[in-house]
Amino acid sequence: MLSSEVGISNGQIRKKGELLERIMYQNIPIAIENDEGSIRKWKNEKGESGKVQIFYKYGFIEGTKGVDNEEIDCFIGHNPYAPNVYVIRLGKDDFEEKIMFGFDSQESARDAFLAHYQDQEYLGEIIEMPMWLYKDTLEFR
Repeated sequence: MLSSEVGISNGQIRKKGELLERIMYQNIPIAIENDEGSIRKWKNEKGESGKVQIFYKYGFIEGTKGVDNEEIDCFIGHNPYAPNVYVIRLGKDDFEEKIMFGFDSQESARDAFLAHYQDQEYLGEIIEMPMWLYKDTLEFR
């Protein structure tokens, strides 16, 4: 498989950047790149590569600009009415955040995040905030 391709659970191959679906999560537009059960392949700046099974939908908030100057990445848990959002700042000198929607507690958001990383040092500070407040902080391009 080429680095520009991503494997998905049913064995199909799609080009990197192609979206599986678009959803609205509590009126926030999200583009899903990896579905539950899919395998995500990665390669970092050091040339290291690997793969990880995705346990929750993964994508980004459309039309936003995060601290890494890319659209804001997010995982979508199973509770469509979760009142809080969990912002996880990546550790390991990475200037990026992952937003955890649809989780019932900080612990469940943390555990879901850690399930997707082989190196637990990626977990940084976790900020819990009400959904309404998070929506007020979102800036769309």
